[in-house]
Amino acid sequence: MGRPGFTFPPMFFFLGLFWFLPPASVQRTNTIGTCQTETLGREFITSYMDDCGNSSQFEVQIAGYFAFTSVSVSISNYTGDGGRFEEKIMVNRGEMVRVSLPESVGIKGVIKFSKVVLVKADKDISVVSVSNKDVNPETTVLYPVSCLGNEHYIVTPPTESLDSYPEFSVMTYEDRNLVTVHVKGKLRYGTRVYSTGDTLKIILLAFQGYRLQGIANVSGTRIVSEKPVAVLVGQVCFCTSTKCNHVFEQLLPVCSWGTTYIIPPLPWQKVDEIVYITASQSTTVLYQLGEQAETVTLAGGSVLQRPVKPSIPVYISANVGIQVVFYSVGAAIPNSSHAFLMNVPDVASYCRMYSINAQEGFENFALMVANTAETGAIILDNQPVRDVVWNRVPGTELVWSMHMLAPAIRSHAVEHPSSPFALLSVGTAAMDSYGIPGSCREDVTFKCQTETLEIKEQMEMCKDVFLQGSTSEFCSFVNSTLVNLETMCAQDRAVSLQEVAGPFGSFLNSFTLSAGGNENKREIASTMTFLLQSVELAALTAALMSPEITTQTVTTESMAIKTLLVVPAAGPCDEVFRLRAQEETMDIHCDTITRAATEDSVAVAFISYSTLDSIIDKRFLNEGDLMADEKLRNFHLNSRVVSGAVGAGRLMNLSKPVNFTLRHRQAKKEEEEALCVHWKFIAGKGTWTPDGCTALYTNSTHTICSCNHLSSFALLMGLSPEWR
Repeated sequence: MGRPGFTFPPMFFFLGLFWFLPPASVQRTNTIGTCQTETLGREFITSYMDDCGNSSQFEVQIAGYFAFTSVSVSISNYTGDGGRFEEKIMVNRGEMVRVSLPESVGIKGVIKFSKVVLVKADKDISVVSVSNKDVNPETTVLYPVSCLGNEHYIVTPPTESLDSYPEFSVMTYEDRNLVTVHVKGKLRYGTRVYSTGDTLKIILLAFQGYRLQGIANVSGTRIVSEKPVAVLVGQVCFCTSTKCNHVFEQLLPVCSWGTTYIIPPLPWQKVDEIVYITASQSTTVLYQLGEQAETVTLAGGSVLQRPVKPSIPVYISANVGIQVVFYSVGAAIPNSSHAFLMNVPDVASYCRMYSINAQEGFENFALMVANTAETGAIILDNQPVRDVVWNRVPGTELVWSMHMLAPAIRSHAVEHPSSPFALLSVGTAAMDSYGIPGSCREDVTFKCQTETLEIKEQMEMCKDVFLQGSTSEFCSFVNSTLVNLETMCAQDRAVSLQEVAGPFGSFLNSFTLSAGGNENKREIASTMTFLLQSVELAALTAALMSPEITTQTVTTESMAIKTLLVVPAAGPCDEVFRLRAQEETMDIHCDTITRAATEDSVAVAFISYSTLDSIIDKRFLNEGDLMADEKLRNFHLNSRVVSGAVGAGRLMNLSKPVNFTLRHRQAKKEEEEALCVHWKFIAGKGTWTPDGCTALYTNSTHTICSCNHLSSFALLMGLSPEWR
């Protein structure tokens, strides 16, 4: 709870949380199929099937795309150890957090089960499921509940030994879901064996699933459900080029299948691998391995198996949607990699921005497929992708390449400014390998900055508060404000300054505090620092999101904001721009604006606060405050608080100073001197300090302050030395 005398009004939280509702994943639909193929979402379900090892380690790897994403991982109806497993974590933008699950979550036997793992978040995330069998992990991307479908076709590697058998599990999110299995091959469920042509019907309650094992090849088995389900396929103890190991993958529903696929070869492979092509209806398929092409007609439910040769790309196209699953069979010594299954993304689902997680202990690679003319603009971790060789994909205008990822970095961002491309994350280690498609993050592209160093410090402090299940008004304020900022930055519509100022103004107008002590002052300082920088970032965002409007102005009871959108000059410029808010002005040189340019236009914001000087007032010059000058203790604030920001936020060590003209709250007396100060916040303490600012001119009503940085500023007044 908040400290006495420092309260946040309930109405503010209502306004803050609903200022901009955080968007769910934009429903970017595959242009061939009829349902989504997104990897971002807020709810995911999965399970962990049996294996041939003596020990198992299960985990989910969760990547965040927004600040302060609260994630809960639980096992529904879990009874393995007499209790329910649940863990709560916080994931920030750009982070990947691993959550270990109990070994007993693994499903034993061909049964109906309730050990469905549920991953639930309050903002969009992506999830990779890892099943670590005898220290040999297998991975799959999980698809969110919103992307599940009602029709699937099973595809698994064939059985080659008594200890090896295919398996699959079907899970439901919704209650009382009738699932029908149209068997192809021979499989076991419970005590019965089902053969080609048999039909198996099972009713599942919410967060239940069932697991079936094939006695023979069950590829082509059709799963139809009344409500959407998640389907995992795998193979227990599959042995080809290496010792026995476990493979699994979440399948995509028929409604998301595409018609065009590219399979780039793995960088380390020396032996032939396999691709499985599944048809749901009569389909004509073109399969091209390098320069060699063949055309095959498939009946509904047919699964075509074809080779993937080392160093040769594969191009596949069809007249209707097909399922394409790549199977890496592993490799013998000296490479000694293990097998894995991987969905191949269809060309229609390529996107412009991806996140991938490097697996610890592996040589990790990014396999990319792109348009020939667009490869030079691909960015990896904010740097151009260099020193890669692009190879032609015969029969197309596409090329493929591989790039080894830096071993010290866990999460990577790969993007192109305008052209969609494919990204596969693959890796190899001693006796192991993995492969998963990259997670498309195009729907949470941020067009502006939503964090500063100070804001990140507040986030870290509040992360522990949320994880402990505690309540903090300040942390709730931080969370709702960041949701608002990130939503602004992630959407495509114009944002008005009125929308920006409204919630902050509601907060300031209702803000109450008592005289308090130093402890209360620390929380006030933290809150005001966060608010000052949040308003700056929000104002800059509003300007950038309305590129057709050069200037915007808004005046409310609590603040006035003026923004300017400037197109940097090609050469030197001497122009000085003046921004006015209430009775204050900011004069900023065009050279300062040009130096901040990272895009075609630069946003400038100037904010004047009507009442903030009564909140962060002379108490923040008293004993014990950071860097408080002895002589300042008899001074008082005598102006509004103002803020200036350019481009990505606050700038330091400007080549040309910025001038602020501040109107005095009370007329300056002859015996008083005026000091220009800025708000400084370090190590949890805030104070007014004159560092970097001087008074150029003062009279009875106004003072002009000249500062070599951008921040929040005010005017202090007190007796000059000769009158003390």
